[in-house]
Amino acid sequence: MAAAERAKLPPDALAIVQQMLFWYPGDTRLFWLLGELYAAEGNVDAAFQIFDACTWGRQYGNRRLLMEHRHIVDAFRQRQAASRSPADEPLLGPASPQPAAPEEPAPIIMRSIALYFVLVGLVALVALGRTVARRLGRGPHAR
Repeated sequence: MAAAERAKLPPDALAIVQQMLFWYPGDTRLFWLLGELYAAEGNVDAAFQIFDACTWGRQYGNRRLLMEHRHIVDAFRQRQAASRSPADEPLLGPASPQPAAPEEPAPIIMRSIALYFVLVGLVALVALGRTVARRLGRGPHAR
């Protein structure tokens, strides 16, 4: 991020977005903004993890732009990792855990869909039967 653009941000921008995410945890746009702020601070590992979660775990309409940002951050992250020397690495392993592979969405099972439609149909038939019985005067609520 350019220094002039970074100067426009309030000093506690990261904390503000984190608080807003606490209030609105399902808002993907806020989550994406948090990733952008982490990237602007230079924390590209956290930014990449957030972009990855936005890409695979959440619904967002402008997926193409999100994927472009994710690709840019990933390329920067890989260049940064290649430029580090082995002496910079801690002896006990990486400081941050490696992100888990994104989970595959559950496959749609046709039997579950059929069961759902059968149950909805049964409820509709019961409602229709009660209405007809009431109109004919044989139901429990007949006039």
